[in-house]
Amino acid sequence: MNETLHYTSPAHGGWGVIKIGMLVPESYQLFVCPFACGRHGSIGASVENLKDRLSYLYIDQSDIIDGYDDLIVEKVPEYLELIAPRRPRVLFIFVSCLDDLIGTDHDAIIQRLSEKYDDIIFRFCHMNPISLDSSSPPPVTMQRNMYALLESSGKKKRSVNLIGNLDDVDAASDLRSFLSHAGYTAEHISEKKDFDSFREMGDSAFNLVIAPQGVYPAKEMEKRLGIPYAFLPVSYRTAEIKASYESLGNILGIDGYDFSKDVENAHLSVDKTLGTIGSYPIAIDQSGVMRPFAAARALLELGFNVKMVLSHKPLPSEEDDAKWIESSHPEIAIEDPLSHIRAKVRDILPECIAIGAEGAYITGSVHPVDLTWDAGLYGWHGLASLCRKIESAYTGQNDLESLIRSYNLVV
Repeated sequence: MNETLHYTSPAHGGWGVIKIGMLVPESYQLFVCPFACGRHGSIGASVENLKDRLSYLYIDQSDIIDGYDDLIVEKVPEYLELIAPRRPRVLFIFVSCLDDLIGTDHDAIIQRLSEKYDDIIFRFCHMNPISLDSSSPPPVTMQRNMYALLESSGKKKRSVNLIGNLDDVDAASDLRSFLSHAGYTAEHISEKKDFDSFREMGDSAFNLVIAPQGVYPAKEMEKRLGIPYAFLPVSYRTAEIKASYESLGNILGIDGYDFSKDVENAHLSVDKTLGTIGSYPIAIDQSGVMRPFAAARALLELGFNVKMVLSHKPLPSEEDDAKWIESSHPEIAIEDPLSHIRAKVRDILPECIAIGAEGAYITGSVHPVDLTWDAGLYGWHGLASLCRKIESAYTGQNDLESLIRSYNLVV
């Protein structure tokens, strides 16, 4: 596997660090980088209608040689005047990968700016694609920066934060009704309209981490704010869904909830979808679901004909699933969507239902499933929703180009 040269397909859209950071209400972003580093993000932000909260401070070769600590401190006042009368509660200052080689004193810059603007919180963030294969890639460090803004008032609320997932869980999800049964509310950053209400998430009783990127921030919140957490990720395996709810119920003291209708609806959706698509091949990729090997195992166990998994490598939480697939279903093709050969080798399984736009682009599928990173899905409702999406893609033939345009550029 070539770890130095990656292919990025036209279907690689959706959530990048800019869009993730924009989830913090009343926050703005200032990128300090060379011209080339800003082009993609600037275009993407314009398409996503985020440009009014994003600006660039371009640096040249002399700035890189001399350092740009003073330049940042000098230009932030100009930026604040530019966006007036809007006043950010938080200003994320992004630096690019070359900053790791320069030694910019971020703490000193923050101290100087904070002394001048005591009503604004300043945070440095890294736009560093080199760290994608590390334990702290940009999507993780961005969420770490976001949730580091939370504070505790000392008064615990009967609420559960949903951490790691970038889209809120569907309103009709059994997760919400399960928590509501015991008097808990589910809170997600995307529903917060102002900075103060977002910060109150620091008073929640528990953090439910349902996407892998949220584990690191949750660990830090446990240490800093005393909010316990559990990593119970999105799963489509019936045994894991049941086990996750049992675990969550034991932690929060929830009992007596009747899942029978949710379970029945999920199995009805599975049967209906299998009845419609039969043995038609399915390909699953890492842009459609967070854990493609785990999702592939789930669908295989339910009777679906999974033919291909497209993933750079298994996440730690799905390594057992990858081993199970390798031993139990060696006929399933494992393809790397980031491999440089994708520039030439495509249309490798056109007759398939592709869960994820990147997988649809690489396979050449005419049946792409409209799903990005398990958006909105969890529990029994999540399994039923996934089945409905698969059936819809099979019968309706979604247009891949339209889906790519709706996801927009990574930003």
